[in-house]
Amino acid sequence: MPMTLEKKCGCDNGLLMDAVVKVFCMHTKPNFSLPWQRKRQYKSTSSGFIIEGRRVLTNAHSVDYYTQVKLKKRGSDTKYLATVLAIGIECDIVSFGFVYQINQ
Repeated sequence: MPMTLEKKCGCDNGLLMDAVVKVFCMHTKPNFSLPWQRKRQYKSTSSGFIIEGRRVLTNAHSVDYYTQVKLKKRGSDTKYLATVLAIGIECDIVSFGFVYQINQ
């Protein structure tokens, strides 16, 4: 019988799920034909997880050409404005910092 994650790490499953956030991203791709203009905005969502120091990790491809990133915790309607701290295109990972609360 396979071991559950709870037994492997010795922690509460609910506690692990509280570290998961939904990432809301607004993108605007550049217009390479007319560099002074941008293309139409579009939205996407992805998931990430909270790490030490009020930071979040997610995939870099989910925030390509981002203009704004917001985070929402599981079971909450509060969105937090995130600041991109670092993007690693080669390893497809991005780190966010968040402090600001947005009521929407």
